[in-house]
Amino acid sequence: MKADWEVIKRGDVMPQYAGLYVTMNRAGNIVMSRVTWEMVGAPKAFYIMWDAPNQRIGLLKTVPEKKNAYPTRVANKRTGAKLLRGHRLVKEKGIDLPHTVHFRDARIDEEGILVLDLRTAKESNRAKGHRKKVTSDE
Repeated sequence: MKADWEVIKRGDVMPQYAGLYVTMNRAGNIVMSRVTWEMVGAPKAFYIMWDAPNQRIGLLKTVPEKKNAYPTRVANKRTGAKLLRGHRLVKEKGIDLPHTVHFRDARIDEEGILVLDLRTAKESNRAKGHRKKVTSDE
């Protein structure tokens, strides 16, 4: 059988950001990697949607001029990470996160919605490291 080799790119993204990478902190700040942002179409704004029965957040690309659009902001200039301020989401929907969570099973559905499931979100490794550092400094 003939081999069908494919060269894997190197250096264009950090390995941990090669796929979908999204986190959310207690205040409702949603941060996504540059790669994730580009995979959903690099929008200047998103609709933030809530699916209460399934405890899921949906992010749908839009333009800043639309009603209820949340503008995309720069979270990290060096990596190109993007930020959405979802404070209203956590307040109005009673979402109480004990720490920053990482949506390890984030996906983009057939309608182009970035789906973030709170039921399967796990504590972010950076949050774990920060908590250990703060605890050991006290």
